[in-house]
Amino acid sequence: MKRKHIYGLVLCFITFVSFSFNASAQRCDKKDLCNDEDYGDYDFKSQTHFAKLSPGDTSTINIVAYSGNDMRILVCADEELGEIKYQIVEPIREVKKVMKVGPERIEEVFKMDPNTGERAVDEFGQTTKLGDKKVRDTTYETKTNIIEKLIYDNSKSKDKPFYEEKNIPKTKRLRIKVQVPKGQDPELVACVNVLVGRKSAKSNKFLKGKD
Repeated sequence: MKRKHIYGLVLCFITFVSFSFNASAQRCDKKDLCNDEDYGDYDFKSQTHFAKLSPGDTSTINIVAYSGNDMRILVCADEELGEIKYQIVEPIREVKKVMKVGPERIEEVFKMDPNTGERAVDEFGQTTKLGDKKVRDTTYETKTNIIEKLIYDNSKSKDKPFYEEKNIPKTKRLRIKVQVPKGQDPELVACVNVLVGRKSAKSNKFLKGKD
């Protein structure tokens, strides 16, 4: 009985360890998929994202690039997903004033009193019609469109395995569009990690100390 009891405990322990290992292996935030030399001295804690994707999947992430900072973006994936493609775009609000012209109509034209700005009357109190003119009513409407300015495309940038921007002048929003290539196994699920790092930009200006 003791031997069976020991075997049972050992089996339970092995099952628990195996389950824990598999669960950890499936956690994308626990996987270090990028090359160590690509991290540099950036802090990747605040806006890093993790996802489980399959061949053919696409996903979009919105981030903020803060002014006065350097920024580096890494997109890394499990090898079985193949070469991940991604683009970084900046959404820009475009405001246009559109003129709208109404249908043509006929308007009567009268002689006007230059002093009062109203219709002039003769000695008999009658107005004088000068004729008719064709007019159109014009109104203006404001339309807002969002256009996407392409900043980076990793398929066209082979010099570095990441996107980097130095000394960002103005805080802005960016979108990272990730595309997993189609594969032979559509049931495959693996990790894609998007790491957004930042650090204070180098400045050549003197700062006043606190009293």
